[in-house]
Amino acid sequence: MSLQAVTASATVADSGITSEFYQGVLPDFLWPVLERLSQSIFCSLPHLRVYGGLNPQTQVWVGRQRDGVIIALLVFEIRNRTVRVINEVCSLQARVLAAFAQALFRQQPQLSAIVLHAIHLPELLSSYPQHQLVFSEDFVLSLPATDAEYLASLSRQTQQKIRYQLSRSRRKQPSLHFRIVRDQCIADADVDAVIQFNRARMASKGRRFGMDSTEEGRLHAILHERGLIALIEIDQVVCAGLLCTVSGRDVFMHVIAHDPQHDDLRLGFLCCYLTIQSLIAERMARFHFLWGHYDYKTRLGGKEQPLARLVLYKSRLHMALHPVLLMQHMLASMRRTLRQWRR
Repeated sequence: MSLQAVTASATVADSGITSEFYQGVLPDFLWPVLERLSQSIFCSLPHLRVYGGLNPQTQVWVGRQRDGVIIALLVFEIRNRTVRVINEVCSLQARVLAAFAQALFRQQPQLSAIVLHAIHLPELLSSYPQHQLVFSEDFVLSLPATDAEYLASLSRQTQQKIRYQLSRSRRKQPSLHFRIVRDQCIADADVDAVIQFNRARMASKGRRFGMDSTEEGRLHAILHERGLIALIEIDQVVCAGLLCTVSGRDVFMHVIAHDPQHDDLRLGFLCCYLTIQSLIAERMARFHFLWGHYDYKTRLGGKEQPLARLVLYKSRLHMALHPVLLMQHMLASMRRTLRQWRR
């Protein structure tokens, strides 16, 4: 299929955003721009390729200012009358989303709904009828300039806990060693060890580990391209680790775990702190703990950023054409309420 580009003006409240649509053979310039604007590994070319986000039906919307500068880029697919946006775990401005919706509905009048998943929406979008549900979260730590500044930002209790656990662990295990490995230097055996620690922890709590063999294979693949793993070793044996991916100056933590034999040393907590310390030294910008309400994330400075599922409808009349989307929204809302009640 050949490259196609359609340019049209978008005038949502005089947003000043012009629109371009690409489909077929997508130009290479799109991917670094997408990742730079989104600041998310979930919007990177390696992630889209590994997790099946690209196929012959994939299309891209580019939003430009009047001076031609690209300010937004959304990857999407069309199924029947519904658009599914593939961008995830990133922020979207209301005016950008409104410009995208208006340009898309104008270019393809048969469309009636746009679905977005795991999006942070700092502003309320009022241009279109919608269903919005906060269903998850990303705990984000903005990294300061120095380790001293970071420690000072934590509670006195957490500072004391870090110093105590570091001193105690090194005293009890003199061979304890922390290291970071990146990309193609990452050994599959080290990744498997950390995953196995996590699986064992979940089993001890009577819970099912949420990663099957397919997901493990995808994680291995993305780690070899954009990975950063942090390991604590005792006598040269991996005893704790973080499995992370990197997008620009943002680091995303996907798995954290430690050997249950060393529960008393709090090695997972220490590994997380030492990783943050190293990232500050590297001048990274943000550390994403991602989803899941765990005490250590807020203790170490993570701030909760809500992630929403959003469905935009062309009009209230078009809402009636999508009873399945409405049912999905209601079920997701019930699941969210149940999780909050259990927590």
